[in-house]
Amino acid sequence: MNNQPPSVKKPVVYELYDEIVFTNPAPEFYDVMVRGSQKQSLPNPLQDAFTAFSDADDIKQIAAAQAYVTEELNKVKDQISQLEQERSARERIANASARPR
Repeated sequence: MNNQPPSVKKPVVYELYDEIVFTNPAPEFYDVMVRGSQKQSLPNPLQDAFTAFSDADDIKQIAAAQAYVTEELNKVKDQISQLEQERSARERIANASARPR
């Protein structure tokens, strides 16, 4: 157990991240949203405590998952191809032995 008092230098920050997607916005509204706010705000004194949101980690995870799925699909395709070759060979053997001599 740690007998030291909790640090008061690092604040407890509660963040809520919302994302809104506008499908086919009006051109005027789109221009306003792309331009952003013309008003400069003062930097937040707690800025260092905020989480930086980035899609980079999500994109890496999705790419890794996609690579895994592709690899698994290729394995299954190879197995199917091998099984089809074995089936075809068995059919040739069965047809050859079934022919009258």
